[in-house]
Amino acid sequence: NVMNLIKNGDEQFFHFINGGAGVGSNPESIHVALCAQTGKAAASIDGMTLHSFLSLPVNRCKHKLVKLNSDVSNRIGVKLKHLQLLIIDEISMVGFTMFQQVNARLQQIMKVKKPFGGISLIVLGDFNQLRLVGDKYIF
Repeated sequence: NVMNLIKNGDEQFFHFINGGAGVGSNPESIHVALCAQTGKAAASIDGMTLHSFLSLPVNRCKHKLVKLNSDVSNRIGVKLKHLQLLIIDEISMVGFTMFQQVNARLQQIMKVKKPFGGISLIVLGDFNQLRLVGDKYIF
């Protein structure tokens, strides 16, 4: 159903998929980015960290997000111009502040004020498996 939404529609959507350890995901080869909070989690899905993917500061998310200069923003924007879907694995490790920073950075890069810059979002994880450290939950 999700893949049909991506292929057939221009409408943005948000989904949360909850599952125990080892459930995993295997998205088809559409303009999809796979990310996670930590390097280990990102490597396990052959993805990138949210910090690397969106040029976010690695400061434990305590400070306000600084806007990218226009050159960096445009360079990342060109790289992501066909992005349709961002999948974030191990969502239980992404705190409220980081989630807001992902939203703000995508809005800046995509130059769209819609949530997450108009990019569809799927988050995966198990809130009973990994506990959040140093921030409040996104819900």
